[in-house]
Amino acid sequence: MDNGKPWWMDDPELMALGERTLEELQRSIDESEPVQSDEPDRVIADFYSGACKVALAAARDDLAGARARYQDAVVAARAAGL
Repeated sequence: MDNGKPWWMDDPELMALGERTLEELQRSIDESEPVQSDEPDRVIADFYSGACKVALAAARDDLAGARARYQDAVVAARAAGL
């Protein structure tokens, strides 16, 4: 490392590869047509509706219930001598 920089920061081959990649990305952006849709953005729609948040809360509650039932079954099995 020179001047505290890793070797790859000044590597000419990696720099050229990075430049080519950026050029390809820019070309693909320039060539692509904007997508027009009458449907609302799914992420924004979910954010405002809270559907995923509700589903995650329900799954969390189901998991907590399953863990409690499992723990009860283990205690009962041990009490029965298993």
